Amino acid sequence: MTVLANRDAARDGGGDFDLRNVRLRNLGYMRIWDRARQRVIGINSPEADFSDADLSSADLGHADLTGAVLVGTSLREATLDGTELADAALTDADLSRSRLLRADLRRIQATGAHFDDTYLTRAVLEGARLQRASFVRASLPGAIPRGADLRKADLRDADFTGADLSGADFTGAKNPSTVDLKGAVRRGTRGLSPYR
Repeated sequence: MTVLANRDAARDGGGDFDLRNVRLRNLGYMRIWDRARQRVIGINSPEADFSDADLSSADLGHADLTGAVLVGTSLREATLDGTELADAALTDADLSRSRLLRADLRRIQATGAHFDDTYLTRAVLEGARLQRASFVRASLPGAIPRGADLRKADLRDADFTGADLSGADFTGAKNPSTVDLKGAVRRGTRGLSPYR
C-alpha cells in the first residue's frame, strides 16, 4: 500500500486501479509528500475500486478517493477526516462508528449505506443520494446535506444541530420525530415536520 499510495498518479495511464475484495483492516495513515502543494497529504487513489473490501479501522484521513467505488465496502470504525469522497459510490457500504469530520461527500451514491453512530461533523453531503441509508445516532452538527436525497432513511436519534438541510428530501424517513434539529436551516426541506 505504501508503494500504491506514493506512486505518481499521472503515470497510471488508462488502466483501472482495482482493489476489489482486499482485506486491509487497521490500515495505518500513509504520509505522502505532495511536491506541488508542499505539504503532507493522504492516500491519492481517485476512482479506485475498493468494492467489498474490508477497510475496517483504517486511517484514510485526508485521502483523495474522489469517484472511488466502495460498494459494499466495510469502513467500520475508520477515520476519514477531511477525506475527498465526492462522486464516490458507497451503495450498501458500512461506515458505522466511523469519523468523517469535514469530509467531502458531495454527490455520493450511498443508497442503503450504514452511518450508525458515525461522526459527520461539518461534512459536506450536498446532492448526496442517501435513500434508505441508516443514520441511527449519527452526529451531523454543522453538516451540509443541501439538496440531499434522504428518502426512507432511518434517522433515529440523529443529531442535525446547525446543519444546512436546504432542499433536502426526507420523504418517508423513519423516526423523524427523534431527530435533533436545533438551529438547522430547513428552507425547502421536504418530509420533515415544520414544527420540529
